[in-house]
Amino acid sequence: MMISKIPPTTSELELSLNERVDRAQLKLPDYQTGGPTAAQPEGRSFGGLLAEALGKVNELQVAADQQAELVATGHAEHLHTAVMAMEKASLALQLTAQVTRRALEAYQEISRMQV
Repeated sequence: MMISKIPPTTSELELSLNERVDRAQLKLPDYQTGGPTAAQPEGRSFGGLLAEALGKVNELQVAADQQAELVATGHAEHLHTAVMAMEKASLALQLTAQVTRRALEAYQEISRMQV
């Protein structure tokens, strides 16, 4: 006889979500006292993560420039590697522009909110 597993109820799902949040030890902002907004994961700040991501985008741009120079001088072994490097750099730059645009839109939306 096969017993099928009963799907969890909404309260069970909420409980498991609450347990996960508790385990992550997130700290919500304390608007009255100006407390911390969230626990810092192992000393990495948002600014540090952003700088790291922008550094990777820059590295992709530099690699694409180097590949383009190799193609232009005739020293490239394979043309497809240069094209792939240029596409990676292009996609990374497009993603960076989109994230920047969305972050600015979110900031503007927050600034329009009435307290």
